[in-house]
Amino acid sequence: MSETKFKERTARPSDIPDMLALFERAKTVMRASGNMQQWGDGYPNGEVLRNDMRRKASHIAQTEDGVMAGTFAFIPGIEPTYLTIKKGHWLDKYSLYGTIHRIAAEPGTGGFAKWAIDWCWEHMPNIRIDTHRDNSIMHHILEREGFTRCGIIYLKDGSERIAYQKICDIERMVKDAHLVLPARLRSLAEEYGFSPKKVFLKRNRSNWGSCSSLGNVNLNVNLVRIPADLRDYVMLHELCHLRQLNHSKDFHDILEEVCKAHFGPSPDGSPIYKAKEKALKSYCPV
Repeated sequence: MSETKFKERTARPSDIPDMLALFERAKTVMRASGNMQQWGDGYPNGEVLRNDMRRKASHIAQTEDGVMAGTFAFIPGIEPTYLTIKKGHWLDKYSLYGTIHRIAAEPGTGGFAKWAIDWCWEHMPNIRIDTHRDNSIMHHILEREGFTRCGIIYLKDGSERIAYQKICDIERMVKDAHLVLPARLRSLAEEYGFSPKKVFLKRNRSNWGSCSSLGNVNLNVNLVRIPADLRDYVMLHELCHLRQLNHSKDFHDILEEVCKAHFGPSPDGSPIYKAKEKALKSYCPV
């Protein structure tokens, strides 16, 4: 089955029974390879999967004939258990990353792990993942796919895990940001009648952008790693501060008017900027 092609779709609650059964079959492979402790005590359970689904982070890989071949969770943003790492360090602690959790394939399905990692990489070229010390299969896959062993992290229950990271060239990311972000901001400014003065690019840890009283706009270089619509939203948000340098009702009225013009009206009539802010929380600027 090494030539099997997969198609990603978002997991649904109706998938949970099949996903749980798949995890049990994957555990059998783990135990046979000497990994006797990982995913014990009924983990992952239905509630864990439902929580992934609520975050839109649970994914299914299907074969061309619609058969479930594997599953994984990919979660952008800060992973709390990664805030402390022992006996090593992350390759980069300032850039936006996504974490792969709960990856499992139907036994005998070749190529799934590489496909899943490639899918995540296309969506965010900074990936972290952890696995049990005894998971020789996953260690082999991660090292083969270019991950670096970074150190040891600890789960909420105190269990030890080996942490890995794969990251794109930071210099290339910054170069891409300089090519893309100022030009896009200028284009949006011209389209909606704003006149920013200077545009600065920074690697901020606490925000996606800011606007100064001098009319200058600061943008986080990590904006090149998030979806284009959210990137545009951040830029429009900062441009609107050229007219209101606060977060008052007047500011949000201006922002909503611009958002309607750029993104189109909300299907349910709710504020568009609130939906974009909520989506933006799935990512983090560091």
